[in-house]
Amino acid sequence: MIGFIIRHPILSTAAAVIIALNFTDAPLSHAFEKANVSEVMGLDANASGLRDDVESWIQGLYPEAAHPIRVAAEQLGKAYQLGMLAFHENSPALKNNAIQAYGIAQACVGKHFSPEAAAKINAGIEKAMGNTSERAQYVVALKAQHARVVNSNPGTYSCPY
Repeated sequence: MIGFIIRHPILSTAAAVIIALNFTDAPLSHAFEKANVSEVMGLDANASGLRDDVESWIQGLYPEAAHPIRVAAEQLGKAYQLGMLAFHENSPALKNNAIQAYGIAQACVGKHFSPEAAAKINAGIEKAMGNTSERAQYVVALKAQHARVVNSNPGTYSCPY
């Protein structure tokens, strides 16, 4: 546990805030002073649903558009991006869509890759998407909500391809 906190201080801080909020029942949007939407979402010039910096990073690692890891990484990144918007705006409908997108992305990563490769894909995208404290807060919130759904109803999500 201590090792995780040292290696991932932003995610650890965000997790602690979310746990505290669950006990106080305060809305997540007040955990940190809210930045404006464009600061949280970042630039997406081509409107792909994924921040340009993360998209460029993925394309740099996997230039072939049909490469399975690139497809999985982009799908997972888009789910995180939607989750950031949903939690930033505190929109229940968007949250449900984001949790579903994240669940499907996780199911596909798990279906098409070994556990080791899946862990690397997840860690890389999570780190890239949660590169500020507010973004990290939303990454953790999305993962926590997804875990609640999966724990209460295993087998909820499946990969369509």
